[in-house]
Amino acid sequence: MPTPPKAGDQVLVLRVADDSFALPLWRVREVVAGPHITRLPTVPSPVVGMFNLRGELVPAFDPSPLLDTPRQLPDPTRPPFVVVVDTEEGPAGLVAETLPSVAVLGRELTAIDAPHALAVHAIRQSAVAVIDPGALLSGIAGPTTAAATLSPHRSPGP
Repeated sequence: MPTPPKAGDQVLVLRVADDSFALPLWRVREVVAGPHITRLPTVPSPVVGMFNLRGELVPAFDPSPLLDTPRQLPDPTRPPFVVVVDTEEGPAGLVAETLPSVAVLGRELTAIDAPHALAVHAIRQSAVAVIDPGALLSGIAGPTTAAATLSPHRSPGP
């Protein structure tokens, strides 16, 4: 279990539909603008596809179904942004409709008993759930689906 966030920690705030969620900043590798995502056949619905990040193939996920929110993008293979996070299985991308922003956690409002949420904190006068990206994405690909989608692979060089 990751260390619970505390007031004063920095997070990346990601809008998903009409809600905001926070990712611990230490789990965020980078935000990529407009990557070309290649759709993959026979993968579970949260998996959008793969994209090439400087020679590393990274799986991209639509966080909407994982967070029980309405789909945010009509075509998740063409997102304006992808937040690349580090997970236990390697890097993964979360598609984003708007540019995420860095914020500082305010006081903890409540602990939360959800497999992917660490706590709820105040951020800019709103309640925001802090999400563990590894827990959010774990278990998506089972043995009969594209389990390899969760594992990053190096692209062959030219």
